[in-house]
Amino acid sequence: MREKKGLLFFTLFFWLFMIFFTLFSNNLHNCMLTKAEIYYPKMRMFYLKDGTDNEVRQKCYAIPAWMEDCDLFIAQTEEKNGQERIFARNIQVKLGEKEGLFCPIISNDYFGEPLILRSENVLSDGEEIYVKNWR
Repeated sequence: MREKKGLLFFTLFFWLFMIFFTLFSNNLHNCMLTKAEIYYPKMRMFYLKDGTDNEVRQKCYAIPAWMEDCDLFIAQTEEKNGQERIFARNIQVKLGEKEGLFCPIISNDYFGEPLILRSENVLSDGEEIYVKNWR
């Protein structure tokens, strides 16, 4: 009789654990990801040099000046296992000269994607991240 109670208790305990992990699997997965904060660059006016060394006033996306020496990552959404998830993608952009607190992004292949401002760990290209304030 004691063995049946032990087996019943173990079976009940096992199924309660399985239900718990099923209901909270997404939250548990997000807790294990690197937390990141994103920054949506805004367009600002900058004085840029054209091909003839003349300064032209042009509107470009701007990043904070302290980010010019850092590796830049964008937050990109992709579908994985039927869910939309956020990944960090390393980008190489050409930056102009610092004006005040901002640097212009003068690359033609950057279109205002959200940049990762800071993260709790060092990021690598293609790493899945968790962004609390995502859209």
